[in-house]
Amino acid sequence: GGKRTISSVDFIGLEWDDVSTGTYTFFAADVVGMESTQTTLQQCTTNKNLYRFKDLYGKGFSLKFSTLPDFEDTDADGTFQFMRVAAQSTGISFGEYGNVSVRDIGYWQGNDAFVTEYGYNGAYYLDGSYAYLFVQYYGANRVDNTNNLGYDYDEYVAD
Repeated sequence: GGKRTISSVDFIGLEWDDVSTGTYTFFAADVVGMESTQTTLQQCTTNKNLYRFKDLYGKGFSLKFSTLPDFEDTDADGTFQFMRVAAQSTGISFGEYGNVSVRDIGYWQGNDAFVTEYGYNGAYYLDGSYAYLFVQYYGANRVDNTNNLGYDYDEYVAD
């Protein structure tokens, strides 16, 4: 009707610092489509407990995780913290399951104790040399309890 509108939105994304580069190995290689891949582990500049494996599943599909500073310990390999992996898309499609997502067992079961008390935890070594993630891959197209594509340990080893 002869009207014109203009608008703009300022968007500030997260900034990331490289921690290490290394090899990420998937337990669900048949679902993900690869056994392992090279990736860069990065830490968020504004939230020191937020990390990601950059472009792990392909360009634009990083795997983010948060560390739990209250759950820190040391072993022969160094100091580590438990981690959480919130539900997120991988950008991968797998047959009738459709889009594949990933999350830790605590989010899957709706109970943090699975990660903090029951032994289904992942751990991130604070020097960036090693991490293991106890995760579940699942399909978005299934709304019943048959969307589970498996759960076990993924692993990251720095070069």
